Amino acid sequence: MPTGHQLKAWLFGGQSISVRHALFDLDSYPGHIVGNLFEDDRYFADADAFWTAQNAAIDAKRVAYLDAGWSDAVIVGPNEQFHYWEHERAAKGRAGASISTCRRAAR
Repeated sequence: MPTGHQLKAWLFGGQSISVRHALFDLDSYPGHIVGNLFEDDRYFADADAFWTAQNAAIDAKRVAYLDAGWSDAVIVGPNEQFHYWEHERAAKGRAGASISTCRRAAR
């Protein structure tokens, strides 16, 4: 039987995602959120449901950047690399783009 962090990973299907990483309103989340007696933090019980809600929130933020006048809003996924040296900083008025990176949170 797994113990400690291995038990948490086993119970949460390999990922224990803290609610503090959510970009969406927790009250609108349709899945289950769980906690335990030994930590103040709570976790998403279903990683797939979390990522569905999280990706919808990320897409909404992308649309908000475009609506605010940015020429582009690029989302760099957790499995992609963003190389800052390949880009030059520019203001929104100079055809700058918003670039957001998503990555898996450290434990």
